[in-house]
Amino acid sequence: MSTLSQQSTDSGSTTQPNTPRLPNAQTLHPQAEDWGEVAEGNEEEVDEASGQEQYADDDQEGSCGGYSNNDGSIPSSTSSSLTSTRVRVNMQSQASLGMTKFDLKKARALAEWDDDVGDGDRRTRTDPTLVSNLFADIHWNPCDGKAFFRVRTSVQTNPSPGQRRARESAPHHGSVQAFFFIYPERIRHLSVELQPAVMRLGADTVALRFELSRQGVLVLPLDLPDTELSSTGRGTLQDLRSLAARLHFVLYAKIRRLHISGHRLQQLSAAVSCGEVTTIRSLANTTSLYRGRGGRVVEGRDLEEAAAATAAISKSAIGGGDDDDREGRVDGESVCTEEPPTYEEAGPSDTRGKKRRRVSSKSIKDIDVDAVAVGLPNERELCELLPSSIAKPLMDVFAAQQSMFTQQFAAQEQRLDQLLRTTNELRAKITDLTREVDRQPDYVDSIVDCRLAEGLEETRETIMRSLTRGSMRATLYFDSPDHD
Repeated sequence: MSTLSQQSTDSGSTTQPNTPRLPNAQTLHPQAEDWGEVAEGNEEEVDEASGQEQYADDDQEGSCGGYSNNDGSIPSSTSSSLTSTRVRVNMQSQASLGMTKFDLKKARALAEWDDDVGDGDRRTRTDPTLVSNLFADIHWNPCDGKAFFRVRTSVQTNPSPGQRRARESAPHHGSVQAFFFIYPERIRHLSVELQPAVMRLGADTVALRFELSRQGVLVLPLDLPDTELSSTGRGTLQDLRSLAARLHFVLYAKIRRLHISGHRLQQLSAAVSCGEVTTIRSLANTTSLYRGRGGRVVEGRDLEEAAAATAAISKSAIGGGDDDDREGRVDGESVCTEEPPTYEEAGPSDTRGKKRRRVSSKSIKDIDVDAVAVGLPNERELCELLPSSIAKPLMDVFAAQQSMFTQQFAAQEQRLDQLLRTTNELRAKITDLTREVDRQPDYVDSIVDCRLAEGLEETRETIMRSLTRGSMRATLYFDSPDHD
């Protein structure tokens, strides 16, 4: 607003006296100020919509982050200078916003491709339920030269009555999500038709024609057998597998020009066709899907075999299989003709209970850490997703932390070596002391015996000397028998 008023005033200033001075833009056309408020309001509205997940709201389908390219709110000016100034300002704003990224999420989509099987008829998903169940995500960051294309759909399941419905891999009861990833490196050419011949999704239909050098990737839940799918879900999965196995297909998406202009889409197609765009790794990471359990990637020959197998299963389920019915009737007749065994031949019944052993889940120790870590980005990949002003200091911090950890680890190793040496020395000393203590009883016994022998010898000698040197006096008394 301030830039627009200043330029309008400067354009009317002149030094020639005969040149009329143009009035101020605010006094000439007061709606210029209102136009600035409308533009700012649209910018806040789009910024606020860019941070919200619009997966459930059908009224705001095809929303994206970024800036609005709507020029319908610019009022007309009665002054030629003010009009030219507004055109210059609008061109400057579009030039500054030309390199901004956009994230198109949950846009209604319709896939169309040429089927190689049969007479080559063009197969199109025209059922309204299938059209509403197919969505496209388009992400592009021209500053980093990265983009990503993803198609998702819901596959209906048919769980048994006794099966627990709260499946961890299914966000909703009776359905699971299936994804089709299109990597920009595998796109040979991408063309955008802003006005296709058939507007399959209304006035905002845009046709994206893909020519791939290599097939895309189909991502499914880890535990999704075809036997659990309903007839509708099996058909949907068959169509998605057939689409993922194609190198040429058309994706019709409902993209509102209010959010993404046709010029931006043409820029995206040119950048992808020239090979200037790489994959956004954070969006291509499959480990975060299905509530952190990860998905199963199917591509290449496995994708073609899975598509053929699914088609065979669907054909046998839908096409009636006369041979199977005939075999079923024969087996039924043979079973009915057999007589049941007698009561004595049947034997005793099984007295065991009907409780089945519960399958124990894997503990944390049984989980392979390396298998879980596959696909998780490291610090370098994370820094690649950040701007250089943030990534460089972050890498310095990582390097400093790594060097400090290395030093601390080396110091701990030295300390452990020193403790080991001290332990060995103490163990040797304890062994020597044990041997010394074991020798002490024999030494004490020998010393005591020697001392006792010496003491006895000295006592004997003393007694003999006293006997030889002393005088002996004896008194004898005689009693006669008839003394009295």
